[in-house]
Amino acid sequence: MDIVGDLDFLRIGRFIFNNDKVTPLNNYGEFIFNLIAINLREDPNSFVIKKISTNSKVFEVGGYKYGLCANDSELFILDLTDYFSDINNFIDLIALQHEIKNPLTVIDGASQILKNRDIDEFVSKSAEIIQKESGRIKNILDGLSILHRDLIVEKIFLRKFIDDLISSISSINDCVEFSVDVDPELIYIYGDSEHLYRSFFNILKNSCDAMPNTKIRISVSIDTSLKIRYKGSNSYSYMLRFIISDTSGGIKDCDIDRIFNPFFSTKSKGIGLGLFIARTIIEKHGGRIYFNSNFGVGTTFYILLPLNQGDGVCYD
Repeated sequence: MDIVGDLDFLRIGRFIFNNDKVTPLNNYGEFIFNLIAINLREDPNSFVIKKISTNSKVFEVGGYKYGLCANDSELFILDLTDYFSDINNFIDLIALQHEIKNPLTVIDGASQILKNRDIDEFVSKSAEIIQKESGRIKNILDGLSILHRDLIVEKIFLRKFIDDLISSISSINDCVEFSVDVDPELIYIYGDSEHLYRSFFNILKNSCDAMPNTKIRISVSIDTSLKIRYKGSNSYSYMLRFIISDTSGGIKDCDIDRIFNPFFSTKSKGIGLGLFIARTIIEKHGGRIYFNSNFGVGTTFYILLPLNQGDGVCYD
């Protein structure tokens, strides 16, 4: 995909402005201008210039929430609607974590006492079930807790990172077939290794859960067509492009818009947090994730991450 197609797909409007004139450069930019004109009955050019002059970073129009990022001659307006929705859900999840942990500790302790007393086979078996299920709840809480930890940015050796992921997935599903293609210039990347590992593991496991004997292809390259500018500086970074393609049967059209929603799952025993956590971690790194899916065939995830990490980023 070219840079314009990427920005449209990611719902990022790109504009050029000079002499108080703002001009859309892609289809999503045109969409935003039409949205402003129809819903606010205001000249889109004047509206955006006013936001720039008052240093407004976020605004809402027609039910959409947008973030504004501008430099000397270019402007980007990002659709943040899903982000704010997820943040609201996430705040609720944090509160839920604290409410669950205390009674869960009591339940786990009581079941351990029952199991140790070994009153009879039925009680012992029931205690084992309680402990197993409370363990599942703890795993869910641990998965959520990673989302509100600060990032610890470090050097990550890329090939080892990928090999470790493949090894972990293969240990729980030895039927999956992997192929890897990494740009030879990419020796290491920067990011929070624990967070990124969890994110990519969730994406790969999602493919394996959909079809155990799937084939997965992982490719990593530097995308020089898209770069980010670090806030408060003139420093830029190119983007890493990870492509993860599988043959797991694809996603139904009715589920396309929901796969990143918390607690949405098509699996009978699924929790529905894997892809939600994956996207949140990627976006915390200043990245983006999107996908194409062909139902009955497979799905391809595209993950964009800054080649270098800074103190907050905006698209350029």
